[in-house]
Amino acid sequence: MLIRIITALLLAPIAIGLTIYLSTFWFGIFLGGICIVGLCEWNRLTIKSLPLLLGGILTVGAMATYGHVNLTGLGYLCVVVSLYWIFQGWDLYKNGLERKLGQLAGFVEGIFLLVGFWAGMIILHQQGSVVVIAAMSTVWAADSFAYFAGKAFGRRPLAPTLSPKKTIEGVAGGLFGACLVLLISAFLGFDPALQGSDLWIWVFAGIAAALISVVGDLFQSRIKRRAGVKDSGSILPGHGGILDRIDGLVAAIPVFASLWAISGWR
Repeated sequence: MLIRIITALLLAPIAIGLTIYLSTFWFGIFLGGICIVGLCEWNRLTIKSLPLLLGGILTVGAMATYGHVNLTGLGYLCVVVSLYWIFQGWDLYKNGLERKLGQLAGFVEGIFLLVGFWAGMIILHQQGSVVVIAAMSTVWAADSFAYFAGKAFGRRPLAPTLSPKKTIEGVAGGLFGACLVLLISAFLGFDPALQGSDLWIWVFAGIAAALISVVGDLFQSRIKRRAGVKDSGSILPGHGGILDRIDGLVAAIPVFASLWAISGWR
């Protein structure tokens, strides 16, 4: 736990600093690199094919270099990916570990979901780096509050076959933490336009993202269990791999971007 905390304390300022000081183009390049590392881990968990991995890397690299020029297209992609995550939530509830997915399909799924995550981050970054920080902080708060609430009050397991330590009480604590961060970020002026109905849309988008982040975590747990590994990698001391650290964000960010930045409610 101490190593995990130290790693998080070192990584968080770097992530926040790059989000603030990089232009959207260079932020997209940096984020593309993160996605490529995640894709390498995804390849190890699924098909273990170097040629297909190189094809996936080229796909993510092309998106990271040129995707930011078409925000409308990125918006539609986020909506599709968000709907896919909703389907995954239903599927995890219905089938747990039972759904069969070929290794090739599983790897292509990884490309699709990581590119969707990239698209959501770029859309939010175009609205301001503070919006990205608020969105990430919401998911991080949901994860942290869920952990401590589960430790203190957890009684009823959420998905025992996928993640035995996750509890319904933990998820409730995570949603409380997400709401807290959303309200604090709004009142601190993360977005000066937040007032009236916009504030409620902001909170709704954040709560939806926090809920979907749980789906992302469970989805990643299913992939790792099928692969017979505990962590997706070992690049981050105390955390495992990149996917172990961003699994919630990969699911949450497209949803947040779809509801907050694309829907036309603002």
